[in-house]
Amino acid sequence: MSSIAIIGAGMSGLAAAKRLSEVGHAVQLFERGAAVGGRCAAERHGPLRFDKGPPFFEARDPKFLETVEQLKRAGVIRAWTGRVVQITPRGQFPCPSGLRLVGTPDMRAIPESLAEGQAIALKTNIAEIKFRRRHWILRTESNDDIGKFDALILAMPPEQALRLLYWEPTAADWLSRAHSIPRWVAMLHFEYPLKLDFDAAHVSHEQVQWIARESSKPERSAHESWTVHSTSTWSQRRVSHDPVKVAGDLADAFRSIVNHSGGEPAFSRAHRWKLAEARSVRPLGPLVDSRTRLAVCGDWATDSSVEGAYLSGWDAAEQLAKSLETTNRLTA
Repeated sequence: MSSIAIIGAGMSGLAAAKRLSEVGHAVQLFERGAAVGGRCAAERHGPLRFDKGPPFFEARDPKFLETVEQLKRAGVIRAWTGRVVQITPRGQFPCPSGLRLVGTPDMRAIPESLAEGQAIALKTNIAEIKFRRRHWILRTESNDDIGKFDALILAMPPEQALRLLYWEPTAADWLSRAHSIPRWVAMLHFEYPLKLDFDAAHVSHEQVQWIARESSKPERSAHESWTVHSTSTWSQRRVSHDPVKVAGDLADAFRSIVNHSGGEPAFSRAHRWKLAEARSVRPLGPLVDSRTRLAVCGDWATDSSVEGAYLSGWDAAEQLAKSLETTNRLTA
């Protein structure tokens, strides 16, 4: 059994921890935030639930499907049967129906379930990593040494991984091929139901690319609530803007798109994802160095989806586990 540190407790880090624990390794997760899940997140305001990251997800790969079925049986995942359309300048058109899955009571429930039984240190910001004498040494931003590990996984956006691996030329070159873009998401609650014949829409609009009636999702409050996801171009130009102003701008755009002539929302808030998704020339795949027993993964290494994040972490863990098995056999 090897000791493995995973920095980042989003979907990729949790998937890696799950796989490594299954094959008998001792895993310690470190997360600088106050909760697990990364962008698979939700905001909760009284009875209101807003999925402020991925609004839903699909599952196709057998490895991910196995976990999805486990979470379905646990009541953590359910199908969302909301009516989805496409809104363009030419009008409103139906979208092909597919199996859209969501977490219950919100998307945050998925990473919270995957985190059960794992050793996780929250609010722990790892500022420095070093490889010394066949071990990884981790230090916090206050220069506290928090131990050494046989192997290390960085499950985080490329910019954050690059700050930790700037001294490793191969990894630094690989990570510099991807860059993250921001995204604003507005969360709106209306006092009265909106009389619309759809529950979500892909939108062709300068400001908005997706809207969803959160209250149409399973196990949600009936209070009329919507999320409004901005376009990347609009977000990039307003990355440093006041969240109150952004929420108002996106609420105005929402009312224009759906032709809603009612009053102001009873509740509105905007959340900025500074590193919402990464783009690269081509999917990079997880980086695994068998010599140093280092892996780097994230949805940006595959595709920016819940399934992509999970598979990136799972594949990184599988490759790392095989490398550790070979190393342990040769040194036995």
